[in-house]
Amino acid sequence: MGRGYRYPDSYIIIIAKFLEWRRRQYNNTSRCFTYEGIFSWIKREPMYQDIARTTMERVIRKLAEDGYLDRVRERPRALFCINTRFIEALKRILHGVMDHEWWE
Repeated sequence: MGRGYRYPDSYIIIIAKFLEWRRRQYNNTSRCFTYEGIFSWIKREPMYQDIARTTMERVIRKLAEDGYLDRVRERPRALFCINTRFIEALKRILHGVMDHEWWE
């Protein structure tokens, strides 16, 4: 699922970084995102530019299937929201490294 990326941990971190960036940049505290939102951020992030759009789409859908994200809207613009399982996984991955209050 991408060079050097491990499912689900790497992708949970990517989504968390996107949501954190969006919160700092636009004061947007929503826990939800669209494909377009995260793709436009990935284009600007040199660290993640190697992730193909189709790969990220598949990963987001798989995270939803596996219960890490809630798919709250379908077409024309699918909307995904992080949930308790996502937050618990993020805490496990980044134990002691992040501000947990925003994620509660």
